[in-house]
Amino acid sequence: MKTKGKAWHLVVTVLLILAFVYTAFFGVSAKYGDVTTTYIKGAKDIRFGVDIKGGVNVTFVPSEDYDATEEQLEAAQLVIENRLVALNVTDYELYVDPSSDSLILEFPWQSGETDFDPESAIQEIGTTAYLTFREGSSADGDLILDGSMIESAAAQYGPVTSGGASEYYVSLKFTDEGAKAFGEATTRLAASNGTISIWLDDENVSTATVNAAITDGEAIITSSASNPFTQDAVVKMARQINSGALPFALKVDSYSTVSPSLGENSLSAMVLAGVIAFALIVVFMTVLYRLPGFLACIALAGQVAATLAFVSGYFPVFESFTLTLPGIAGIILAIGMVMVIIATHIDLSVGSLVAFIGGVCALLMERAGVNWMLAIVIALVVGLIVGVWQGFWVAVIGIPGFITTLAGMLIFRGLATVIVGESVPITSLEFRGIARNYLPNILGWWGPFDGLTIVLGILCIVGFAWSQLRKRARVAKVGLVPEPMSLTVLKIVLAAVVIAFVTYLLASSGNADQGGTPIMLVIVGVLVFIYNFILTKTVFGRHVYAVGGNRKAAILSGINTRRVDFLLFVHMGFLSAVAAVCMLSRLASATAQAGMEFEMDAIAACFIGGTAVTGGIGTIPGAVIGAFVMGVINQGLSIMGVDTAVVKTIKGLVLLLAVAVDIMSKRKKS
Repeated sequence: MKTKGKAWHLVVTVLLILAFVYTAFFGVSAKYGDVTTTYIKGAKDIRFGVDIKGGVNVTFVPSEDYDATEEQLEAAQLVIENRLVALNVTDYELYVDPSSDSLILEFPWQSGETDFDPESAIQEIGTTAYLTFREGSSADGDLILDGSMIESAAAQYGPVTSGGASEYYVSLKFTDEGAKAFGEATTRLAASNGTISIWLDDENVSTATVNAAITDGEAIITSSASNPFTQDAVVKMARQINSGALPFALKVDSYSTVSPSLGENSLSAMVLAGVIAFALIVVFMTVLYRLPGFLACIALAGQVAATLAFVSGYFPVFESFTLTLPGIAGIILAIGMVMVIIATHIDLSVGSLVAFIGGVCALLMERAGVNWMLAIVIALVVGLIVGVWQGFWVAVIGIPGFITTLAGMLIFRGLATVIVGESVPITSLEFRGIARNYLPNILGWWGPFDGLTIVLGILCIVGFAWSQLRKRARVAKVGLVPEPMSLTVLKIVLAAVVIAFVTYLLASSGNADQGGTPIMLVIVGVLVFIYNFILTKTVFGRHVYAVGGNRKAAILSGINTRRVDFLLFVHMGFLSAVAAVCMLSRLASATAQAGMEFEMDAIAACFIGGTAVTGGIGTIPGAVIGAFVMGVINQGLSIMGVDTAVVKTIKGLVLLLAVAVDIMSKRKKS
């Protein structure tokens, strides 16, 4: 009887988990006529960022040659940000260019939209939305109150009079000042059955006869019988009222649609990859562990559903969040940082260098008129010069790397603030294309697939197989017993399957103009390959490990440790410049706050990836994996709406745990 009771509890738990999984993925909604009511939000309610779904890039300028002040531009920026938040758009990039009196905005398409209308979206965001209540039916009537006296607005559906038909309307709640002004006006007009008209900019949205005084601080905006409000109209009006009015009228100087930087089919590809991966996990766990393994998979599905629920707004106490993918600047910085840490140094300046070098690159293009390719070259040279500067203090003068780069962090953050100011927007489409575009389709389309991507995938498989066989042959050559051939073949087969699948996803995600391999992916891949080769196959790399393992022994063996230290910081400066260029291309704007805390993430990525705290141990692939882990932590907690302070706490605990595991494992070995 006791066993049966436990079985009953298990069945109920499984059913509850499955029900939660279903509702988290598909949601619960009902459609009544043209109105769809959502009771539980699902995956369809997730907002996807520009990376995944694409969006709009638009430049606003004051209309009719209006000379806006800096304070007015900042006020307009705040209003637009409020409107974006009201639209549940959190993955936007908005900055002010005071030199041209312009506001530059990039924001993603609304989730679920298949026929995106950029002009409509731009019009809603850029509308002045100056709301006024006036006596009479004319726009010239005496002003009663304006939008600044309204505390909140909400779209409603239902009867506005007792026994009347249901309709869409906007309910308003006034501030104390607004309630007083509206109460006095309605009291006065009720005596003569006067009228009050409501205007949004130059458009009359409602006119009503006043039959009684309204002193409760609330009112409604209704439509006329001949032109009734729609659901979209009242929702849009409520958003505009809540966001406030712009201080001046805006016009569109330019706009363009932005394609998904990860490819047109990136979302479906990621979903497919997730489904296949989960299916393989279910098969493996079920075959290996039978019923307990299957139950573990159900629990895993529940965990995935819980994460999805937090993102989509499943729980009413949490808003839905915009889902984007993390950048690659952390990966690039981790490549250099792992070499620095292996040699028992640390570099705290890389985040400030990203901001400083990015600012230099932006100023060269936008202020000095330098060609974007030449600007990149100069930015890389600046990175090398900075590396030489810091390497000099460490290697020649003998100041510890920690102190030198701490000073560099302060120096270059200050210089970035001085030269950049608030922001420097990037107008070069070619430069911005580094982060958004793909390798050209030079080999044509092989059926529905990009030929170049397929070739690159095949080369990666062949390269991995060759490296594994060569490694096995070297072990046998020196007289050691190599690993079983079956294990080598298994590793090659598994790697080939993974590479082939990724190749398939990339090769099928191109379009008519470009292939399926992102330029950013190529940059990272080349850097990983080159620096892994330098660290593992060159004399310099062996010297780095020797210095980190035992500096005194390295000196006695004839290694020039000063030269090693100097070159390490030169490489770090170069990689910081590469990260700055990539970051600038992705953000399309240089800011003094760019790269904030990048150094912490890069250091944490190295330790999480297996780099020893005491030096002498670490790999480039391990650092890359650590960077991915940090990216998942940053992005996952961000889209769940976790407070920044809590995010930092969690990252600190993860770092502490990774280092503790490293130290404890070394104690066991000793």
